Amino acid sequence: MTEIQSMTAIGDYFRTALLIDDRAFDTASDLESAEPAPAGDGEPTAGLVAVQNEYTSVDWNRIVHAFFQEGVVCSVLRPDQGEGILELIIKGSKIADLLILDWDFFDDNGKTTIKAIKEITTPDASRSKALKAIIIYTEMSPDSVTEALVKKCELIKDEESDYVFSKDATIVSVFSKSSIGSMEGEEKSRIASYSKLPAMIRRDLEKYFGGLVPELAFSAVNIIRESTPRILATFNSTLDAPLLTHRALLSDISDAGPQFIRLLTSELEISLMESSLTHLLGDGSIRKRLNKPGIVKDPQKLYADLSGYLETSHHLKQRTASESVIEAVALGFHEIGLKEDALKDRPLKRMMNQLVECFGVGTGLHESLAVLMSSHQFGQIPPRLEAGIVVKRDERYWLCIQPLCDSVRLTKSRKFPLLPLIINVNEDGSIKNHSAAMIWAVNSVNSKAIPVRFSSSIYDLEMPEFDPKGNSFVEAQEENGAWWFEDMERKRYRAVCRLRGEFTQQAVQGLTLGVARPGVDSSEWLRRSGRG
Repeated sequence: MTEIQSMTAIGDYFRTALLIDDRAFDTASDLESAEPAPAGDGEPTAGLVAVQNEYTSVDWNRIVHAFFQEGVVCSVLRPDQGEGILELIIKGSKIADLLILDWDFFDDNGKTTIKAIKEITTPDASRSKALKAIIIYTEMSPDSVTEALVKKCELIKDEESDYVFSKDATIVSVFSKSSIGSMEGEEKSRIASYSKLPAMIRRDLEKYFGGLVPELAFSAVNIIRESTPRILATFNSTLDAPLLTHRALLSDISDAGPQFIRLLTSELEISLMESSLTHLLGDGSIRKRLNKPGIVKDPQKLYADLSGYLETSHHLKQRTASESVIEAVALGFHEIGLKEDALKDRPLKRMMNQLVECFGVGTGLHESLAVLMSSHQFGQIPPRLEAGIVVKRDERYWLCIQPLCDSVRLTKSRKFPLLPLIINVNEDGSIKNHSAAMIWAVNSVNSKAIPVRFSSSIYDLEMPEFDPKGNSFVEAQEENGAWWFEDMERKRYRAVCRLRGEFTQQAVQGLTLGVARPGVDSSEWLRRSGRG
């Protein structure tokens, strides 16, 4: 119980496991009396051995109990020879949080497991990238298994462990059964008895996925999961009648689906807002993370800038450069006594660059966060042309600003206003001031992020006409892994992303303010002399 309470949000997320092993016995008919085998956790039970099996059988009861003690519900499958083990593994990977596999199914020397891992980690246009956790639990030598994972499955070895591998969002971790016998060196540390296996798996997962952003995301998912009973109790069958009445009264009954989704997501948002999730971004939590060795790489330059812009130097006299930087990040620049005039762009911009350097990361990761804060990527459902959709045609990017109510219930073709997005970079590629949002550039090999700003001139608008083609809205069509819209003139627009609602609203407001600006005749002397 202590272990469960001490786990992080990452460990708490993994609550279901599926073990697939051809040597897992599950009934008394699988056993026969024999001389007592060596006793001990993870070893065969005294007086029992598996029939027709020269290897040690897996005691499923101990496995299930061990995971249960760690707060994980574990199921065990023992496939029959010729049953289609590959299909079982693929299906299991879609159901269980943890997929635990034997390496050697019916003496195939890892062929089935290798095929399964390759299948799970191979990109597929029909499914989006998703987190998968695969555990190899074997009597084979861990080193022989890891060699195959690198060469045949094209996995990448983790920098901190020789027995943890990854590819995209899939992590593969290797452990040895206690019955493997004696091993030396690091291999020995991977021997896992039944009772220790769940905690050792969790240790790998928490270490691999560890970090502030993953813990925030895992925590949010856990909170939503915990709030599910309350939400399900709220959205019960007594609401069927009013929902059906509402749907029947709509001009277009297909609007009921998106409306209900917004209603449901608002409840999920409330659950997150009312939770303790934000404590992870509190001063104490941030300070702990910054104190970890290696987090702050080179604080000296930022320390020098801070010293020059602080109202009083006593904030820094008793602290080292690293301690001062940690305080600045944990509390914010202003909270440590930054001068009021230092809040202007120039000194803050200089300190921002030093801040990036002291963490030892380039601009790429900052661009990724900026993209996430600005826009959503599309899933497997075809996007509809409506306010917030960003499209690209002839190397130019456009934002659809058609209100939602004018994007649905279409019975014939309709014009859609497209506002140009201006790529906001200098000739040298650096970002200009006053960028409004960041989006991924399509057709880019390196998925480069580009900053954009919104035009506020009505004469920049384009009004292409689109045919709903029998639908009540204009829907994108999939082609070669991308979504496309086509207007009445056969011009094609590639769907890029969906801007977050507040960004779209900002773009529309900027346009309407520009339209509302009156033109006047005034004294040129008065107009020009007023500038300074």
